Amino acid sequence: MNAEALTGVIADIRDRLDGGVVSDIGRAEQGVVLPLLGALGWPVFDPTTVVRNHPVGKVTVSCALVGRHSDPAVLVEIESPGTAVTPDGNGQRQALERIRVVTNGAQWVMSFADANRSDPTEPFCSVDLLHSSGEEAARCFLRYLARGAIVTGDALAAAATDQRAARQRRRAVEALPEAWSQLAAQPSEPLLNLLASQVERLCGARPSRDATVRFLRSRSETTRRDELAVPEQPRPAEPSPRRMTGIGMFSFTFDGRTRQFKTGKDLLREVFVVFANRDSSFCQRFHAQFRGTTRPYLARRREDLYPGQSHLDLEIGRLPDGWFIGTHMEGLRKKEMIQRACEIAGIDFGSLQVEIPIQSRKKKQ
Repeated sequence: MNAEALTGVIADIRDRLDGGVVSDIGRAEQGVVLPLLGALGWPVFDPTTVVRNHPVGKVTVSCALVGRHSDPAVLVEIESPGTAVTPDGNGQRQALERIRVVTNGAQWVMSFADANRSDPTEPFCSVDLLHSSGEEAARCFLRYLARGAIVTGDALAAAATDQRAARQRRRAVEALPEAWSQLAAQPSEPLLNLLASQVERLCGARPSRDATVRFLRSRSETTRRDELAVPEQPRPAEPSPRRMTGIGMFSFTFDGRTRQFKTGKDLLREVFVVFANRDSSFCQRFHAQFRGTTRPYLARRREDLYPGQSHLDLEIGRLPDGWFIGTHMEGLRKKEMIQRACEIAGIDFGSLQVEIPIQSRKKKQ
């Protein structure tokens, strides 16, 4: 399939994502992943080429795409829609060259593991189907995931090259503070003149050369102090918070798998998505047993959650089977919601290991 035809397929997938049809892992697979793989030339119903539920070490990925040597060349892991995507969430390292894809339907993050067992958690390509242009997404998918490119080995070669380039760019960014510190400690005449000229443009007066040198050297010393400073140790009386890798401090664990999120509302919605997928009657039972004094927490209609408050539309999350959840509440209330959900679902709340930072509101003076 050419780039133009693939762009059309991506546009259809984007319509499904915008319409809220893709609400769980199964629908993400059927409505996004398989149609896209089919458009890229993969026989999605051939179990010898597209292997569903493929075991990799101690974990199982959603599917594996078999390349030219009858070995999986691409591993695809599907996360629940709404879950923030991080590359290689299971931290598996593989000796074979292969591309690893993690997607929640909308976001696609690709990383590469080479034969030298390099760390595959460094992504070399990210695509957001809701925000990237269709042409840009099509070029990326054709370069790395088209069956023809996988079979010839071109896709793996491109992934290896692009991962090396991505790693070099990250190292360049990490080296910027040290480079600036060295420049400021021994400033060149062009740098001194550039800084002095900019000061003159701002205030109409040009600083002396000695003043400019002293300023730059003070900046260099400040940078070095910041780099060498020993991090403040937490107070013994207060347990240090669990350090979450990746995107933040919002997380919960279910069935041995920890999910992490950028916000508490994403976490709350995902807990309800997991419970609803586990039991189709969960949302109805929660709605019947747990309601607020002025509005429901779950509803069949969006407008029932925050009537007359259109500015809270972004606080509404979509759940399976046509249900919606209101997520506009404090962190403590979110924990109470999850605890009540566990009671209704028959799950031990403690086993979820819910992490939601609780911040107290400052009283108005």
